[in-house]
Amino acid sequence: MTEKIVVCLILAGFCFSFRYLIRTVSPQNGSVLAFFAVPLSLTWSLGMGFHNYCLSLALSFLSIALWFRATANDRTSYRIAFLLSCLVMLFTHPVPLFMTLAVIGGDLLLRVAKLYVAPQEASSGLISDSSIRRDLLFAFLAFCSVGYIVVFVSGSRTAEDLHHKFIQGRMLLDFVKARPLIIVFGNLWARLYRIFLFALLGCSFWVIFRNVKERWSVSGIRGLKGHDVLSLGAACILFLYPLIPRSINGSDFFADRLVIYVWMFAIAAAAASLKLSPKQLRILAGVAAVLAVGVLAYSDGEIRSTAHNLEKIEHPNIMPPGYRGIYIDAPNRPASFFLNFDPYVWSSARYFRVTKSVMLNAPWLDLSILPVAPANKLFTNLFPPKVVNYPDTFAELLLKSQRARDAVRPDLDFIIFVGYNGRDPNAVNNILKRPWSRTWNCRRDQWYSICASPEQQAGRIGSHSF
Repeated sequence: MTEKIVVCLILAGFCFSFRYLIRTVSPQNGSVLAFFAVPLSLTWSLGMGFHNYCLSLALSFLSIALWFRATANDRTSYRIAFLLSCLVMLFTHPVPLFMTLAVIGGDLLLRVAKLYVAPQEASSGLISDSSIRRDLLFAFLAFCSVGYIVVFVSGSRTAEDLHHKFIQGRMLLDFVKARPLIIVFGNLWARLYRIFLFALLGCSFWVIFRNVKERWSVSGIRGLKGHDVLSLGAACILFLYPLIPRSINGSDFFADRLVIYVWMFAIAAAAASLKLSPKQLRILAGVAAVLAVGVLAYSDGEIRSTAHNLEKIEHPNIMPPGYRGIYIDAPNRPASFFLNFDPYVWSSARYFRVTKSVMLNAPWLDLSILPVAPANKLFTNLFPPKVVNYPDTFAELLLKSQRARDAVRPDLDFIIFVGYNGRDPNAVNNILKRPWSRTWNCRRDQWYSICASPEQQAGRIGSHSF
């Protein structure tokens, strides 16, 4: 239930915070074009479970809107609210915070440039020198968050990830297929949606280019506005995407998380540049509403069946709280049809979460970025991360090495096998056929098995206090 609430907060926060941003830069068109946030809220990142990033993404739209309102109205309350939103992002996810800081930095540079190029505007009150000084102070306070992030990640795997692998070909292919934006992928409706997304992006940039060109020809740099920084940011991410590392600082899919900003910034900037009649606005609202309902409908159809399947693993409470187990990937996982991610990765974590059991091969225990001090006997100290972090690699080691099985035997109470072990569901994995100096009782389900050791359970009764 907690996870459902978080997902609902993400979807609502994404849509309404973008609506707040787009109405800030375009009060006349914002309510209509904000509909396009509804289908774009169902991104690949949400399906992968990057909930902290998705929450921070919604906060970044809110934060940018507060900044634009502060600079337009010269109100301290908006500036304070902006700092508070940055503070929340700081403890949620740094990538959207960096994007927010980039936007406010670009806005400040633009305003200072206009002040330098056109000092007469400052004397006429169009640009306030004192307001820029106040904004510089608040921007400095916001940029102080970078120092905290640097300290926080200083002990992580930064040096290792500096030697990242550039996979430009694969990244560009995924971008062309719009994989970072689509939660359901591969069917006919998803292909039509992808075509619409690129048509929407192309139209947005075309509107932006025409409007900026017109204003520049009349007033030069003085004709540029704060929302032009959004279009510049969208264009920069679009062209620099092949050069952005996909993994950095122990975080995978770094570049993929930025793709959503290309569309959202371009739509917001285009809304501020559009000049539409009431009839045209009604037509655009109808198109956006139909798209939103259609994407929600076919996404629901694909997700719901898998969700019911995953729910099964949360019910067989055969292990008492506090017992220790591992999860192993079986050769074949259930089909996920057209989902753009594997929903069965970490699916066994649902069982551990509900039963309050301990997952001994949880990969996050080896990350020094987390405030976790693993006990001496946890698997992170018995095996290197490259083994214990991957269930298939770990399974291969246990299958081949008697020494590895003996090492985990004292702390292991049960094993969860995720997937099918053969053509038919089979709970007996080859690992259990090897010498374990104990017997295993397995409970089968259609797509997973839980194998417990009665001898180990008897020895552990009363030995845990969780």
